[in-house]
Amino acid sequence: MQKLLTIDQIGNHGKLSVVRTDKGELLLEHAGNLFTEAGVAMETVNYPEGEQNFIKGIIKFAKKFHESIPPKLKKCPFCGHTPKLEPNGDQFIVECDCGCVVGSFDSKWDAVASWNTRTNKRG
Repeated sequence: MQKLLTIDQIGNHGKLSVVRTDKGELLLEHAGNLFTEAGVAMETVNYPEGEQNFIKGIIKFAKKFHESIPPKLKKCPFCGHTPKLEPNGDQFIVECDCGCVVGSFDSKWDAVASWNTRTNKRG
């Protein structure tokens, strides 16, 4: 998981972090637990309205921020270079300069997850 942002304190409550999973899902970490957007809304239902609105604003910002940050790709196991995520028509591939490739996937996150979790064997 990749931490995108953290707010140290919300009212009298602890910090809230927004993380991105390897598959591109946004989760919120609050009070030591991971939540979806709906889950954090349920968790904070008793917070004052201003704090709830603040959290909604954080989530809205995180969604825009998430799209602006490219996914992290692991280095190629064969040459050590960082591959590129490329569109391939309406699909995506991950390709290294040395010719190592995974693809074609409907979403960039599926392509990245496939690259980052592949086995390091040729053949």
